[in-house]
Amino acid sequence: MNYWIKHVFNTWQWWLNIATLILPVVLWWKLVDKRKLMKIVIYGFFASAFAVFFDTIGETSVLWEYPYLIIPMDYILIDTDYSVLPIAYMG
Repeated sequence: MNYWIKHVFNTWQWWLNIATLILPVVLWWKLVDKRKLMKIVIYGFFASAFAVFFDTIGETSVLWEYPYLIIPMDYILIDTDYSVLPIAYMG
């Protein structure tokens, strides 16, 4: 926790992770066809679930790691798994 506060929190990489978590969602919400919202969100949920699954496998197998995480208690890249990838598939 001390390492995260001193070396990760409020760095430009941390702010980039925050931006890639929030900005795609805001842009997607403005552009999405609201008539098909339920189908699109379900598809995005499955894309997110697969991303989290494979990211967890890769991280726990030490195939890769993420030095700049949004929250210190996590080991997956939240902004990519819950925002960027699902929205890319929902677009």
